[in-house]
Amino acid sequence: MSIFRTIQSKYTTNLMSEYRTNLNGLSFAQIGSLFSLVKGNLNYANRFDKALVEKAEQYRLAIDSLNASEVPLVGHRVKVITSNGKVYENAIIDRIDNEGGVHICMNGSAFMYPLSGDLRDLSFSISGGYFSPAPASKLSPLGRTDGRFWFFGERACANGGIYITHPIKRWLLDDSKGELGFY
Repeated sequence: MSIFRTIQSKYTTNLMSEYRTNLNGLSFAQIGSLFSLVKGNLNYANRFDKALVEKAEQYRLAIDSLNASEVPLVGHRVKVITSNGKVYENAIIDRIDNEGGVHICMNGSAFMYPLSGDLRDLSFSISGGYFSPAPASKLSPLGRTDGRFWFFGERACANGGIYITHPIKRWLLDDSKGELGFY
């Protein structure tokens, strides 16, 4: 059974028209992606259209290329276990320093933008909780987790951000003995 058969037709039509969607030229899969974008971004101030769906798909592909790495990269998630028992399930690697250490943001948000206009040349602006360094050698692979990312849709403006959730590589940092100072 199709996902669209499980969603009431009237609700879908109302939602799509209320949130300024344009279905012209979209494939069936892209309509599904568009519906997910609308559903997850109800306060978005601009149009939901094919260009936005394609932009979201390009960002997802860029995130997939990060997942191919065998070493920690900016944007990857980290499960941090602290000496006081606190666990940060989805801390974010903010940067890699010249000595091979990683800087981790607890409870962060990851804004994505292309450095050169090419989405494959992806950069992040990480903000949120406290930041702390750690040796990359202390990280061990932990599979993948759903990461939340955002980017500006049509342009930078109030309520112009689009949020997507996509699988991203995850690492484990066990500081339960307090050697690294995570709290």
